[in-house]
Amino acid sequence: MLLTCCYNNLMISKYNNKGLVWIDLTSPKEEEILYILEEYQIPESIKQEIYSPSKEHNTFIENDVLFSLMRLPYLEEDQNSNKVIFIKNQNYIITIHDQPIISIDQFSNELELDMMIESESKIKTQELLFANLIRKMMTGLHDKILLKDMNINSLKKKLVNLNKQLRFLVFINVILLVSLALVIFLWL
Repeated sequence: MLLTCCYNNLMISKYNNKGLVWIDLTSPKEEEILYILEEYQIPESIKQEIYSPSKEHNTFIENDVLFSLMRLPYLEEDQNSNKVIFIKNQNYIITIHDQPIISIDQFSNELELDMMIESESKIKTQELLFANLIRKMMTGLHDKILLKDMNINSLKKKLVNLNKQLRFLVFINVILLVSLALVIFLWL
């Protein structure tokens, strides 16, 4: 079940069911990050990497703990990328991201619903939990890209139609100018 828990006045979303643990931190305060890093005994090199201003993707494993930093593109013109950090071992998954991610929220809702409806969940291991989380995020990003592509194609069609209308108007203007020139020539 997904719980938004309060630890020492910190708001932390934590999913814990049948040995599967997922902690999700959205726009976290530094105290929230530090609390989780200490609680789960995250290696020092990973702690340093979290606070590194690096803009590069990075993935490595230390002491059986996977660290992966990704930058998901925003598909809005006025936004930068959303830094997403995954920390995973056999016992837990931690996600930390700068901004809310709709696909993560959807995944947590689906996961909670799955656990309530089915007596036997489809997701039985941390690996399956992690794989499904990544799949949901990539599917959400893919859907946004498809929507943007459809918008671009719609704009292209509108431009083609406007171009046809403009050519027609230019043609009419040329006919009018030639007619006017003929009238002036005949009048003189």
